[in-house]
Amino acid sequence: MNFAIKAITISVLFSFRGQIALTEESDFVEIVRGPCYGTCRQYSVRINADGSVQWHGIARVYAIGLASDLIPIDVATSTIQQLESVPPSRGTLNSTDGQVVRINGIVHGNSRSVTIESSNIPPQAAKVIFAIEAAAQTHKWRHGPAEKELFSSQASLLLEDALLPKPTRTELMRLSALGPSETKRIAKFGTNAAVEQDSSGWTPLMYSTVGPGTDNIDALLQLGADVNATSRQGQSALMAAAVATTNASEKVARLLRAGALVNARDSAGETALMLACDAFQDNASVIAALSQAGARKDIRDGQGRTALDHLQAAARRYGVWGEAYNAAKQLLQD
Repeated sequence: MNFAIKAITISVLFSFRGQIALTEESDFVEIVRGPCYGTCRQYSVRINADGSVQWHGIARVYAIGLASDLIPIDVATSTIQQLESVPPSRGTLNSTDGQVVRINGIVHGNSRSVTIESSNIPPQAAKVIFAIEAAAQTHKWRHGPAEKELFSSQASLLLEDALLPKPTRTELMRLSALGPSETKRIAKFGTNAAVEQDSSGWTPLMYSTVGPGTDNIDALLQLGADVNATSRQGQSALMAAAVATTNASEKVARLLRAGALVNARDSAGETALMLACDAFQDNASVIAALSQAGARKDIRDGQGRTALDHLQAAARRYGVWGEAYNAAKQLLQD
């Protein structure tokens, strides 16, 4: 008797119910992050049943263009099967300036596609997106080598690394970035967790600078976090606070009271004052706080630039020459 047999991958997984789950060679899952009005990262990543991973970087990512990798077949299979748990799209998307995310794939020969607004991703879909990003190890393509990551004026890198998969990022680091709703949970960790560093050398205290307010900063300092610990690129929590997009001056002031070294320099020779000038976010109050703590304005970075040079470059970059710029400039010239 002749039987028509579909080609299947050699990977056979057993579900928690004891049933055999087979993945066909044509099966895959992918996420596509589209454009937006702003600075969101645009890319797609696809995981195939044979363990091959295909990346396409479009905009605002480290790896622009095509790249590929291989992951274990059982990891690929289990990730693809999670697509079945994502509910179908309902209705039409509202007009939005935010990013639209698509989850596409084929599971057991059946096509599925879900389109979601990034600001309103259902929990189950978010779980699957995270699983795809984790299995494909997209951090190396989104941000580049972890050991070379810098805060610069991109505080969003810290938040992205808290919310998306990153090698050796801990649960405490994730919670630290989420704001005061997690402060009580943070307080239950020990000193060892508070001083751990991820693959960039970033600590929970550095991650806490992206959340609103200083509650998590306080909790981590009480646990014994080292306020002057530095990343693989020599950057400190004070430098992270200097480029924070919310309550930056409050965070800077709190870390300074805890003994943060105001004139410490990173691998590029830059200080927290220079980073504050680069960020152009609430920078007049941050510059004032750093100056009052003794920040030197005459230090030059590895390219020979002073803090004032950084401020002027940021003004040209953002096209901002108004009152905020003048206030910051005056502080640097006093």
